[in-house]
Amino acid sequence: MNILKRFKNNFFSLKLLSNNFSKHIKHIKHIKHIKHIFNLIFDKRCFICGIERVDELICSGCHDFLIKIDDVDRCPVCKHPIKNINIRCQYCGDFEKIYFDSFEFVHVYDKLSKKLMVRWKLENKFLVNELFFSLIKDRLNKNIPVTVVPDYLFNRIRRGNSSLDYMLKLFRRDGFKTIRDIYKKNFSFKKQKQKSKRDRLDTIDRSYTIPKENINRYSGEIYLIDDLYTTGSTINYGAKLLKDAGFSKVHIVTFFRNVLE
Repeated sequence: MNILKRFKNNFFSLKLLSNNFSKHIKHIKHIKHIKHIFNLIFDKRCFICGIERVDELICSGCHDFLIKIDDVDRCPVCKHPIKNINIRCQYCGDFEKIYFDSFEFVHVYDKLSKKLMVRWKLENKFLVNELFFSLIKDRLNKNIPVTVVPDYLFNRIRRGNSSLDYMLKLFRRDGFKTIRDIYKKNFSFKKQKQKSKRDRLDTIDRSYTIPKENINRYSGEIYLIDDLYTTGSTINYGAKLLKDAGFSKVHIVTFFRNVLE
């Protein structure tokens, strides 16, 4: 009988301790949220370098560095640096056909770019999304609709405001016309970045598909936004699917352009 009584007392003590612990954890979470909101409102430092800023997300020095592109000869199609502009570029020469009509990017993929991508994709910093949007919106014509390279629904939900899909909301708020899910991404256990250039080219038609109801559904021009141009297989095939959807011209804009060896 004493054993049973002691067990009940210990059980209720543990339950009380558990409830208090849960309340403590919730309290900590609330403090973190309040601190995060406080930093957003009152912290005026550039979130890249930490230098004081006024009203922008980043300081003028980081901004000027991000929009600066080295003055070198580049392929007129994929914008990769090339030694001889009169010779066909080896980096986009593997495509049987180039489906996009124009391509531009904000910055080359360097150490600063990698830092931003880590904060955006792994740390889910939605301010990086706001930064990317601010860097590319003035490059676009508001009379042309905007779409993004699609991702899995799970990734959209998991990343929330730091997803590429969320950027369409930013464009809509700024007066752009946006279109979601013209084509879709098929599930794969192997990520694009884990594939070689040859693998990307050989498997890209299995990575993305267009629903039958979207074939020849649209017309005119469209912008396709992506984060990074590496081999170009993703955006070139995306442009093909957008052409299948009926668009006459597809303009590609990415945040970064990777320089291949």
